[in-house]
Formats: sequence, structure tokens, C-alpha cells
Amino acid sequence: SKAYVRAVQYLPNDLQARADLALHYDRTKQKANAATQYREVLKLQPDHLAAKNSLAWILATTQDAKLRNAAEAVTLAEQVCQATEFKSPEPIDTMAAAYAAAGRFNEAIKASMHGLQLAQGNGQEGVARQLQNRMALYKEGKPYVE
Repeated sequence: SKAYVRAVQYLPNDLQARADLALHYDRTKQKANAATQYREVLKLQPDHLAAKNSLAWILATTQDAKLRNAAEAVTLAEQVCQATEFKSPEPIDTMAAAYAAAGRFNEAIKASMHGLQLAQGNGQEGVARQLQNRMALYKEGKPYVE
């Protein structure tokens, strides 16, 4: 982890170093740090879809009330879905989680159903299962929180 931090210190404008650091923070459950680094990636490359999707996911699903931002999560997730023409189940899952975080449960359910069809069509069983589990929450009027 120190190596990631050092790389960014030496190469603050290195997109890959930033993305690696963000991912490291994300994987080690340091969500606030991850969000900060995803934002830095987006400053360097505003259309970096993976960073945008990951940031949206954190803002929609974090337990940290100070970090949670449903409105921003919705905006980011919708941008990723538009860029991928609503054909990729993972960003659709993120968008559904963002809608649920914003209390827009009907839209969350609709998005989840679309994502579920795509995932099943692609043979992505794990993604399909996650979408189904989260959709059950949205039908109860509950957001998904990590």
C-alpha cells in the first residue's frame, strides 16, 4: 500500500498510479480515501468510466453518512450507463443502487430488472444473483448499504 501512495506522490498526474491507489483503498475498505482518489482520477480524465462507476457505487452504498451522496451517485451512474448505452449490467447495478439511495425505488427496481436480463443473457450468474438480491431490498423500500 505504501508503494501506491509513493507512486502518486512522485507522479501526481499519473492516471494509472491514481487508479491503482483508488482501487487499493477501495479493496481495503478505506472508502473515503478511495472516493478522494477516484475524484483525482476524474480530474485527470473526466470520462474515466471505471472511476466514475466506482465513485458512484461508494457514494450510493457507503455506511459513512458524511460520504454518502445519493444525488451525485445518480448523476455519475447515469453518465456511465449512457456512455455504455445501457448494455453493461455492472453500471446498471450501480445506477439502481444510486436510485435506491435517493429513495427512487421504482426506478431502482426497473434498472435492476434490465441489468438482470443483461447479466442472465451474458451468462454472468454472480452479477445476476447480486442484482436479484439487491432488487429484493428495493422492493421493500430499502437501499443497499455495504
